[in-house]
Amino acid sequence: MGVLIAESPGGLFAALLLFEERGVKYQPRRDQPKALAYPVFQLSPTALPDYKVGEEGPDAPAPDEALTFGAGK
Repeated sequence: MGVLIAESPGGLFAALLLFEERGVKYQPRRDQPKALAYPVFQLSPTALPDYKVGEEGPDAPAPDEALTFGAGK
């Protein structure tokens, strides 16, 4: 598995893990037709928040049971 991590400067941060399955053809992205739209990795089916490029994303507080490494309490 290859992992690529990138960050753009600014005050808002969000992270998604996208995956590419070998041999599968993906559709072009609507906002960047030269790039492909890869699926988002999810452990359970969950609706993704709406987000438009150039706008602040929605508030998405994590539930208590989602805290990792005992952080936050």
